[in-house]
Amino acid sequence: MSDTILYDVQGHIATITLNRPEKHNALNNEAYKTAAQFFKAANADQNVRCIILTGNGRSFCAGDDVEEIMSKGGGLDSAISKLDKDKVYSSAPPLVREMLASRCPIISAVNGSAVGIGIELCLICDIRIASEQARFSEMFVKRGVISTHVSFNLIKTFLDRIDQTTCHGMKHCEAVFT
Repeated sequence: MSDTILYDVQGHIATITLNRPEKHNALNNEAYKTAAQFFKAANADQNVRCIILTGNGRSFCAGDDVEEIMSKGGGLDSAISKLDKDKVYSSAPPLVREMLASRCPIISAVNGSAVGIGIELCLICDIRIASEQARFSEMFVKRGVISTHVSFNLIKTFLDRIDQTTCHGMKHCEAVFT
């Protein structure tokens, strides 16, 4: 396995660290695959009672490494042409599915920017601990694209749980999606 994701178990705590600080821990295909394998391993280890997800360096996760993902395999047109039109696909990556199915509580330790899939990973976690340097952002609205159903469902579910007085009575989902 590569060092794009680090895995360590101390006592009953597994720590999964996104380890691409030079790319602000943006996830490429290898990182997605490795992180999903580590979540699966942590959940299979009966000694593990809790999983901590964090990022190495000054960012938690800057989202997808779109440049690398799209440059491999011919880009979006090639990916679309390879799809079996009669097959139903889940847009939730295996990493997200592994986290959602976790038997262990997951804590995100957010040390910097959490953008795109980075904020989604935080929202999946049971507990989110953010440093004063933490920043959260979804870029869909700023880029004029539609969010994935994973983003939409996670953000709405999370924000519905927050007391509305936090944002001076503004509806949270309204604020995020406009």
